[in-house]
Amino acid sequence: MQTAEYVIVGAGSAGCAIAYRLAEAGRSVIVIEHGGTDAGPFIRMPGALSYPMNMARYDWGFASEPEPHLNNRRLATPRGKVLGGSSSINGMIYVRGHARDYDTWAEMGATGWGYADVLPYFKRLEHWHDGGHGGDPSWRGSDGPLHITRGKRDNPLVRAFVEAGRQAGYPVTGDYNGAQQEGFGPFEMTVWKGERWSAARAYLRPAEATGRCTVVRGYARKVVIENGRATGVEAVVRDPETGHIVSHMRVDASVVVSAGGAIQTPLLLQRSQITDKSGQIGENLTTQPFVQVMGKFKEALYGFRGALVGVQVDEFLESDGYLFASGLAEPEQLMVQGEQGAGEEHMEYMKSYKHMAGLNAFSLDEGHGSVQWKGGWLDGGKEIKWNPNRNEFNNIVRSASIAARIFFSQLRAPSTGSSLNTTTPSDFLRSSVSTYIF
Repeated sequence: MQTAEYVIVGAGSAGCAIAYRLAEAGRSVIVIEHGGTDAGPFIRMPGALSYPMNMARYDWGFASEPEPHLNNRRLATPRGKVLGGSSSINGMIYVRGHARDYDTWAEMGATGWGYADVLPYFKRLEHWHDGGHGGDPSWRGSDGPLHITRGKRDNPLVRAFVEAGRQAGYPVTGDYNGAQQEGFGPFEMTVWKGERWSAARAYLRPAEATGRCTVVRGYARKVVIENGRATGVEAVVRDPETGHIVSHMRVDASVVVSAGGAIQTPLLLQRSQITDKSGQIGENLTTQPFVQVMGKFKEALYGFRGALVGVQVDEFLESDGYLFASGLAEPEQLMVQGEQGAGEEHMEYMKSYKHMAGLNAFSLDEGHGSVQWKGGWLDGGKEIKWNPNRNEFNNIVRSASIAARIFFSQLRAPSTGSSLNTTTPSDFLRSSVSTYIF
């Protein structure tokens, strides 16, 4: 049996950050993580992001149940199974979120979650590098553990995309994570010196360096409840090659923190028979439903200098621009994101796709999804449903229409791949909507 003041389940984004702050404050911490090391080129190189997201070594391989409103397709639901969690396999895009969302949560009773309340914490976590591309430093942090950078923005499409948005009548912003979120401007990413800067690198490594944080490899089976109080965690250790259980362990602590993310946390609570006051857990699951509008240009949009170098250059992720179309819907409802080099990002496709660019059209998910435990534990049954509704469909269509207008009218790029037919939005969405971890 191992003991500590705190035991944290999951070394993802939240778990790593909590571990560091507790260790920094002099507390003893044990972090239980089933995934393995984050060392390796596919995780460290930004342009290789599509590889770990599709590798069983790094991704849990979750998928939704057949979605009745999406032609009964099962939507891939990537989640990181590695130190750093999803921050080690995601698209590295850094967005604080819309201030109105935080203020709405505060109005609903989440005291301390208004944007003015959380802003100091955003600034504390950030080490922001403006790259000489504008923004107000008073809104940003300068000495936090998480490096936030921008690309060089010397690609002509970057400037053209922002100008196209301006010509279409939308605002331009120097920093969508600052005072003005709506508008077109520099993209930001968790990349530092050409490498992914995950939560494991920003928080977990420094936490371990204090000597007060220990990471143990295991899968949390359940939270131990004694006399109505959580006192520890039962976990098992499996051989990474054979999958066989090789040992059981229990970690006792004064405080138990479940930081397994939107999928694993409710599953752990359900296995532990822990619910909210209404007897429910795992409801109101949200995602980022989106479609992608693609275009092909005559000139190459980014360089390709061989497999290892080509996926490491900053310009591959030098995407630019966010738009919250307040004139068409609620400010946080519609979003258009520009992404050069989008589409199939596997290295075998990169040479042909260096002429490609895409606009990702999103809708805010209204939280109709759920995740439910169906028996077993590690490889046991689980049920994930996203349940997008008609309003979300309509928002994506409107957002995609904005993307098409900017892309094809303002940028004058010929379309390629699936075309957007706004006369049949339902058919288009049912066959095209996806989820992703940005």
